[in-house]
Amino acid sequence: MRLPILRSPIRPMAMLALLALVGGGCNSTEPNQSCDSTPTLTVINDQTPRFEWTPSTCGEPWLSVQDMTDAQHPYVWTIVDTDTWFLPPVTYGVLPQGHDAGTVQVAAQPLVTGHSYKVTLYQERSPGDNFPVEVTSATFTR
Repeated sequence: MRLPILRSPIRPMAMLALLALVGGGCNSTEPNQSCDSTPTLTVINDQTPRFEWTPSTCGEPWLSVQDMTDAQHPYVWTIVDTDTWFLPPVTYGVLPQGHDAGTVQVAAQPLVTGHSYKVTLYQERSPGDNFPVEVTSATFTR
């Protein structure tokens, strides 16, 4: 005789819950995931540049913008993930929602017309490792 629970609609739901717990990859919207894929970084070069990357939930993001034309002062803006995860898009010079000044490592400098810039995305590849690595970059010109 089979137990009634095996025929109930609860069993398939329990299996789905178990699969969700053991699933991996970068499809979750939960932060602090380890991830093996390389994100794609896009610069939307509007009046104020915006930066987007996908997948957005793999590794804690750090974002840095360098002026490739000015060797004396190359870093023009750097933000890091502190305790609160930030997701794209990120607008140049604007703190992501829910973040404070502690997120800023280098305050945003005015972008100069005719200069080339490199935006680099760093990520902590394992949750809490506090050692970001460069995962991708893109360039743009003002």
